[in-house]
Amino acid sequence: MKIKPTILHSRVFAGMTTLAIGIAAFVLATPQAFGAFGITKNGSSYIVNNGANLVFTVNSSGDMPSCKYKGTELNDQSKASGIASGFGASSITVSTNGGNVLIIKCISSNSEFVNCTHYYIVKSGVDTIYMATYPTVEPSVGELRYIFRGQYNVLPNGPAPSNNNGNTGAIESSDVFGHSNGQTSSKYYGNERAKDLTVKGATGSSVGVFTAFGTRESSSGGPFFHDIENQGDGSGSDQEIYNYMNSGHNQTEAWRVNVLHGPYAFVFTSGSTPSVPDFSFIANLGLTGYVNSSGRGRVVLNGLSGMDTSYTYYMGFANSTAQYWVALSGTGSGECYNMKPGTYTMTIYKNELAVWTGSATVTAGNATSFHTITISGDPSATSTLWRIGDWDGTPNEFLNGSKLITMHPSDARMSNWGPVTFTVGSSSTGSFPAVQFRGDNSPTTIKFNLSSSDASADHTLKIGITCAYNNGRPSVTINGHTLSNPGPSSQPSSRSITIGTYRGNNTTFTWDVPAGDFVTGQNTLTITPISGNGDLGTWLSASWAYDCVELDGTSSGGGGTTYYKFQNHATGLYIDGMGWTTNGSDCAQWSGSASYNQQWAIVTAGSYVRLQNRATGLFLDGMGRTSNGSNAGQWSDSSSYNQQWTEVADGSYTRFQNRATGLFLDGMGRSSDGSLLGQWSDSNSNNQQWSIQAQ
Repeated sequence: MKIKPTILHSRVFAGMTTLAIGIAAFVLATPQAFGAFGITKNGSSYIVNNGANLVFTVNSSGDMPSCKYKGTELNDQSKASGIASGFGASSITVSTNGGNVLIIKCISSNSEFVNCTHYYIVKSGVDTIYMATYPTVEPSVGELRYIFRGQYNVLPNGPAPSNNNGNTGAIESSDVFGHSNGQTSSKYYGNERAKDLTVKGATGSSVGVFTAFGTRESSSGGPFFHDIENQGDGSGSDQEIYNYMNSGHNQTEAWRVNVLHGPYAFVFTSGSTPSVPDFSFIANLGLTGYVNSSGRGRVVLNGLSGMDTSYTYYMGFANSTAQYWVALSGTGSGECYNMKPGTYTMTIYKNELAVWTGSATVTAGNATSFHTITISGDPSATSTLWRIGDWDGTPNEFLNGSKLITMHPSDARMSNWGPVTFTVGSSSTGSFPAVQFRGDNSPTTIKFNLSSSDASADHTLKIGITCAYNNGRPSVTINGHTLSNPGPSSQPSSRSITIGTYRGNNTTFTWDVPAGDFVTGQNTLTITPISGNGDLGTWLSASWAYDCVELDGTSSGGGGTTYYKFQNHATGLYIDGMGWTTNGSDCAQWSGSASYNQQWAIVTAGSYVRLQNRATGLFLDGMGRTSNGSNAGQWSDSSSYNQQWTEVADGSYTRFQNRATGLFLDGMGRSSDGSLLGQWSDSNSNNQQWSIQAQ
């Protein structure tokens, strides 16, 4: 529909110029009367009435100094809402579309924005201010954002992590604050991944203001990027509600300019959280840079092979003008709609980790189809001697990992960071630190056991990280042998971990470790951050966030040791080393778990087998005990017949007879976790039958 010019005729009214919009539609009333949709020009400012509950002002700079909902002033009266800290408009034009849509177009003369265009759009009777922004250059401040500067006393109920009111002073830079209870807050905290952004804001008594973030197609950083969303500014006057279109906050890719950011919106309610508004009508408004649906295409993926069903997978697309993403189904199918034409880098993500990369070319009005894609880059597929965490592009499973986006590392709600000593097979994943700080919790020590055969082979060590600060990277020592120090990874230069994000450039450091660095039995590995730079403090020290740490098979590509679990036919419990590392320790039984205590290597010894526990490194041992009901034990590697067992097939199960004692491993009918593993002479009991399960 053609956009009509705004000023058709005017009349002087009480010292103000009232503009009539659309001759056939209506002549506007003053905006103070709710229900009168239109605009009134007051000097160099424009006062807009949406014909329902909303009246707001756009001044000559293109900023919004006043916004009233049901007569209540929401905007801070000391600072206007707007792009950055002042848009500096050189021209403002007003137009309509169909008599029920009002468009205010502001073009900036400010040297910071260089002909940037910003739109305010109002639809009759809808309590929403729709917006869109077209930058020709990145603002010199290094970020593009619209800030609704609400009054804190009117909108006191914002997200708690970003409420700085009542703070006792800044603890980092001028934007992270401490509180008397030891907690922390910042405008950076409580943010969501770009893919999860829908609406977010603050409320008060019978009023709410919410950002509706839009598609993010012109923003930067991809589906998992975090940025500022809210701030109770700490002075007690402002409740700031943001739409960050881009920034330098640990930004991982170039900003997109000469493209339209949006549409996005600020939605006003009586306090309830709104649904995402309908933006479809904006297609007809002729906004600079808007690409209609007829000029867009789509990508269809029919399936994905090699998925881990524990995770959600996404396909993402990026080029210099746009970014898109979509979650895939459980079979790996999905469809990404409304994409601008062009050639994109196409990425398949397992959670936040890229596991496949290719390209896709999109043409207007068409679908680009991919048949089944086979994942070829998931490091989780590698056989390992041990693995801490999993490869998913996040540190969330580790100590304090889930808290990083809501608080500072020094926050009293954080668990003590360490230093940590982690014992493979007995320590929980949640005890391993999510972040390694040179200034606080270093080194991290990992203890692990190797059999004689594993210790006599070369292996590959991998440390995966999601981001790093101050060129932090790991220096590793194994049993006193220092491995070669790697160079820094490619990461953004800004703060990261302390400003509510672990999202940077995923990087894996890899070392080929010769057999001479290992020992049979317990091995000790230490990880310490190094950097070519000095640190700025405890938390602004050389550091990184972990994704995963693992020891693979031989560096030549060997698959490592295969481990097995043994489940008793009668009790359902598994043979468990219980983390006991002392020679002569008993062996027990426990219900099924992922613990390495239940995993055993089968080591051949002529016609016999020996069973070595993955966690403790000890071997299952008959202990020379010949009485029915005697306990089975554990002992370090020896040539004793007490460690040698005959595998006796029994239908689909296996029985294990000790070479020295002649007794069979027996669950003893004990069904309680932690009950001891026994031995008994030959019988037909299910207690002597074991299911062997490869891991």
